[in-house]
Amino acid sequence: MIANLILLTGSDTYRLGQRLRFYRRAFREKYPNSEVEDYDKNTEFSAIQNAVFTQSLFLSKKLIIGDEFWTPETFELAVKTDFFKKLPDFNETSTLICVHSALDKRKKFSKFLLKEARVETFDPLGEAQTVQWIMDFVAQRSGVIKYPEAQYLTQRCGDNGWNLHNEMEKLIASANNTPISKSLIDMLTIPHPKVIIWGFLESLSQKKTKLTLNYFRQLSLMGESVHQILAMLIREIRIHAQITFGISQNLPAKEIASRSGLHPYVVQKTMPLSRNFTLPQIQQLYDQLFEIDQRIKTGKIMISTDDQSELELAIERFILSATT
Repeated sequence: MIANLILLTGSDTYRLGQRLRFYRRAFREKYPNSEVEDYDKNTEFSAIQNAVFTQSLFLSKKLIIGDEFWTPETFELAVKTDFFKKLPDFNETSTLICVHSALDKRKKFSKFLLKEARVETFDPLGEAQTVQWIMDFVAQRSGVIKYPEAQYLTQRCGDNGWNLHNEMEKLIASANNTPISKSLIDMLTIPHPKVIIWGFLESLSQKKTKLTLNYFRQLSLMGESVHQILAMLIREIRIHAQITFGISQNLPAKEIASRSGLHPYVVQKTMPLSRNFTLPQIQQLYDQLFEIDQRIKTGKIMISTDDQSELELAIERFILSATT
């Protein structure tokens, strides 16, 4: 392992970004005269090479950040110039942080970084971890939120850290040192479209026509185009099909995730809703949505940027046929 090589990776870009900010702040606090330099995928390899190997005039410490910098091409240049072999020799002067939110583990540079760097991975948190994170976040800012309200906030707004950060800032300011309530969450926060989609599917599976139509209209009012809503529906039904098939085979959630390629958290969160459907029901829903999509592509349903009424009507008919 190379002591002065750090890799930050994972799809939770909020927590990854927070960790990177921590490194910046801690480095400057520990070394007041230090230099922090940023490079990205558009940077020439020679620039980051010079940054690492050239000592500053006053021998100050350097924190060098490569954001999505490494590619097969830049890695080959590094190999040819013995960049990584020389890097440990500059441990006292230069620290290199590589930021890659998604790594293709088949590529040589990915394999190398995962083996030789000090790796910190930021995968999405599970629901319980997200709830605890919300409670800690609010407490650190002198706010108060109890577990049921934190859980409700997660269920309403989803688990995206950037979105939750913004929503919690509003709630803390408005609560004014009192516990954040469910009614305040309803009043101030914007529900995540995917949460509404899940509610839509749940009410659809329970054949609650009025509630399902209300969810559909909610999505429209949130600014989602009807075409986007159709795409989300098709994607969610496909996920439910994979999970429902796994359930029918008596497979545990971990095995379903492994076989389907879905993230374990997605499987864990979606399984209770998937149990409301049978495989024939899922197949029927998917066929109906696929037919709508085909009618759009063949011009039988006309849509434009300012008129999506035909598609809206088709989805409403889909809801009525599925719930009656």
